Amino acid sequence: MATKRLPIQQLQTKIQKLTKAYDKAVLYTLAKLGSYAKLEAIKNSKEQFTGRGQRTLTGRLMNSIFWKIDKFNGKDTAFVGTRGIPYGRLHELGGIVKPKRAKFLWIKSPFAAKKGSKFKNFTPKDFYLATKTDPSHYFYGGSFGTTGTAMYKRGKTIQALFFLKKEVWMKSRPYLRPAATSASGKFNEYFNSIYGDLFKE
Repeated sequence: MATKRLPIQQLQTKIQKLTKAYDKAVLYTLAKLGSYAKLEAIKNSKEQFTGRGQRTLTGRLMNSIFWKIDKFNGKDTAFVGTRGIPYGRLHELGGIVKPKRAKFLWIKSPFAAKKGSKFKNFTPKDFYLATKTDPSHYFYGGSFGTTGTAMYKRGKTIQALFFLKKEVWMKSRPYLRPAATSASGKFNEYFNSIYGDLFKE
């Protein structure tokens, strides 16, 4: 088979065209991957953080998810993350939660949090004030085996409204890492499609 020799200037032009198309394709691919990863992270957060009655618990977190292209080890790289949400990292990796100002964390009980409960919007401050005005119905106790329990008594029935904890462990519920992994698996598919189109220009 005969080989075709290109003049050096024509060869340089071809190489420049290939390089330009390659660099452009990389950036376009990263942008497409970043956008895809963001959508995947939002979808993951909806699946991971759903409360009673399919109520979404992470509106602020979902709105904080973003993507960007930045340098990593000198190379352009697509990143996905959260912005302005301190607990975004905690949800992703898990960890211990401790109170910042108060003595205890106040964890609302399933009884108080359930739909239709008159205590659904009840706050720790509301409970504290209730212990002062109506101590026969609102009081602290520890019979539920916790550090402390904020209780409500009606007749002979006693219900826990809040569990008081010095710290709680929040399990890892990753939503960013699976999104990044899923996006990286599409690099070759996106790049080959984009590069081929750019090289034809």
